[in-house]
Amino acid sequence: MTQFDRHLAAESELDFTIYYRSTRGKFLEILQSLECEPFSSLLEIGTSEFPFLLKRVRGDLQLSTLNLTPPQSRWCVTDGVECLVGDVLAPPLPVPDASQDVIVFSEVLEHLQGNPRLAFGEFARVLKPGGRLIITTPNLGRYRTRVKLLLGISPMEPVGGLDWCGHFREYTRAEVINFCVTAGLEIVRADFPMYWDTVDQYLDGGRRGYVNGRFYYRPYFTGLTRVLVRPALHVLEGLLRLLPVFRYAMLVVARRPGESAPVLATGGRHRAQ
Repeated sequence: MTQFDRHLAAESELDFTIYYRSTRGKFLEILQSLECEPFSSLLEIGTSEFPFLLKRVRGDLQLSTLNLTPPQSRWCVTDGVECLVGDVLAPPLPVPDASQDVIVFSEVLEHLQGNPRLAFGEFARVLKPGGRLIITTPNLGRYRTRVKLLLGISPMEPVGGLDWCGHFREYTRAEVINFCVTAGLEIVRADFPMYWDTVDQYLDGGRRGYVNGRFYYRPYFTGLTRVLVRPALHVLEGLLRLLPVFRYAMLVVARRPGESAPVLATGGRHRAQ
């Protein structure tokens, strides 16, 4: 288990325990993509716990996170992570040209209520030559959306009230690749990880949220139901391992063309252990 993973597991509050179980695989997949090459600066788009946890492991990194509004998370007291306010759909961002080795754009693309090409143009501007953009987003072609369409059911999230900020639009892999390429970025990786399609993920699934400031979690499967559905979920997981285009998650890594400058501050590659 990595140091990053230990920090994730150490949180004891119920909301974070559930969050940890659902996002652990995604965070570790992003970490593996980061560790492929040395880096010293990272910008996260859409504030999450990721940069604050990463700072605990890699105190030498220059980390920043950008959100539409000042983030309210308890994690934001962490020293050394710069919290920025900006909108990727209303450029320019408050970030200098060619200043970032890595941009993490995780589970945000599907929430954008506008043209994503504005955001990708900004990413290309902000990345250093050789810098990487790491994207995770739901795969529109996953099996659940296909089944819903066959049944005449919309696979998209219902539109809520005026303050709704759910999944406005989801994308296929070809569309995300196109956003990157037309912004002048080169594709390094584009595939469908398994982190949201395992038996444990399905068994832990449920409705969660906050009512009057209190967290609630209502699992889909409890008691005997968990035992009864497990064999079917093992079959489903096996099928998805054979048919990656039907998986839920998508991960795309793109690079700004050019040679990256050597990272001297840490003496070369430094893995999060």
